[in-house]
Amino acid sequence: MYLQEHADKTKDIAENVDVLLESIMDAAVLLERSNENGKVDTCKNAFKELLVLQAQTKTSTDAIRRVAESYEAPFSGSTDFRALLADAEAAAPVQCEPEEQEEYQDLEDRLWNVHHAGQPMPGREEALGEDEDIIMENSRGDISKNPKCPISGVEMLSLKDPVVDEMGFVYEKEAIFQWLANQPGAGRYPVRAPIAAVGHSITKTGLKKAVKVVRAQKQKQRMPQTQAAPQEDILDV
Repeated sequence: MYLQEHADKTKDIAENVDVLLESIMDAAVLLERSNENGKVDTCKNAFKELLVLQAQTKTSTDAIRRVAESYEAPFSGSTDFRALLADAEAAAPVQCEPEEQEEYQDLEDRLWNVHHAGQPMPGREEALGEDEDIIMENSRGDISKNPKCPISGVEMLSLKDPVVDEMGFVYEKEAIFQWLANQPGAGRYPVRAPIAAVGHSITKTGLKKAVKVVRAQKQKQRMPQTQAAPQEDILDV
């Protein structure tokens, strides 16, 4: 009972954090257009704090899963699940550098583009070059594992709000959220991804904005065809 209650609370926090991150990003862009620099900085600081909270909820979710998978009921007496969770979380402490997260880099990109559309952001030229190296060296197609959303059928670069799972598969956010809502047990347990020929499972809270994947795919399209790495074929369902 305690594990389920804790899992439900953690799930609610994770979902609310995602909503708040999107709202703060939209507010920061509007404030940037009005040259409200001080308020933009406030938004950026709040955004970073939420990214840390997001990492903490992921740690809690992983700890709950490990405890649930390894738990064996004692022959007598009760179990202190609070202590078990504390030990599990301590074994894998939160590691989060907000400014290195894809979501924060996406925020900075959007703020930069308000007044500098089409111009490379200072310090990002090297990063773009690294993206090219990754694409050219990656012969397994890990940058983009599926060319379109397996649910909506929309090409990845045409998705309104792309999200990516932990294995690198991209979906339209609204489509995958609706699909998950219709799957038995999806709110409590991971469910198998809606892609043929793969066996990994996904959860709503495990889906993140596909910032790096989309950026790398755009960079790949700009490269000469002879340099681009071959892409792995994925069957949609």
